[in-house]
Amino acid sequence: DIDASEINVQSHIITNQTSFTNDQQLATKKYVDDTAGGGGGSIVYDVGFSATNEVQAILTTGEKVRIPLPRNFAVDNIFLGLNNPNSSASFTVSVKYITPNSTTTLVNAYDMGTTAKHNITRSPADSLSIQNYISVEVNNVGAGDAVGLKCILSGETI
Repeated sequence: DIDASEINVQSHIITNQTSFTNDQQLATKKYVDDTAGGGGGSIVYDVGFSATNEVQAILTTGEKVRIPLPRNFAVDNIFLGLNNPNSSASFTVSVKYITPNSTTTLVNAYDMGTTAKHNITRSPADSLSIQNYISVEVNNVGAGDAVGLKCILSGETI
């Protein structure tokens, strides 16, 4: 076990420190400044999840997953991917932000076509709040042979 005499927090976390002996001290200072408001910045934050399983073809439309948001953050990129893309026809996906009072469509019927990876830039970034939800829906299954739909929301804490 470690007791308080073995931890010298002050030598590693001094928010007005301007020189650093190692990268860990610098990273710790940035984290403390960002989370305490001392640096006025934010932290890069990503949420990634699977919307379907990884092996079976996606044969039906509708909501595939709804996840609660773990913190407040601004999304500036939405990445959509498939393990195996559709072979011939359009495969469309919508990403929605759901609050108790409303639903906002962030990506509407995005056609993934026959490509496995897509990056959709959001400008301006979408501000999302903790304890609300993100939903991923399949609007059109196309040829019916797409597999393994995934979504990553990328942005910064707010």
